Amino acid sequence: MKITTKQLRKIIRETIDTKLSRHRSKGNLPDARPDEKAAARRAERRYDSKAIEVGLADAADELDEAHGRPSGKVEVEWDFDLEDDPEWSAMTYEEQRVKADIPEVITIPPDIMTEFQYHYLPNRALEADEVITDWLSDEFGWLHHGWSWV
Repeated sequence: MKITTKQLRKIIRETIDTKLSRHRSKGNLPDARPDEKAAARRAERRYDSKAIEVGLADAADELDEAHGRPSGKVEVEWDFDLEDDPEWSAMTYEEQRVKADIPEVITIPPDIMTEFQYHYLPNRALEADEVITDWLSDEFGWLHHGWSWV
């Protein structure tokens, strides 16, 4: 099951709101024990919605810093090496790319971008990069030496 960043944020927000409201309601009862009132105050500090929003925004900023804001478009350095075809090997890189019918700039589909962001946000950048790397090779049938955001 795939989940978007927006859906993940909504789940986190709902969970936090539930915990906060549970602690608030216990702490605000007229017969609340001192430990319940203290727990309510701790919960308000811990689950304050503004602090959570800042934390979620930090994760998005971290993605910006590492990759720039991913545009969904990449340039790829393809590995067009075919040792057993001298005619192919005699062509320039650009001629090989055109003959292989691969565009200069490739648009990554939204579902692959969502999966990239899903893996990237919890600090698993290498796994996130592999999502795009694998898709490029599967989609175009060629290995590559790397890619970069445009």
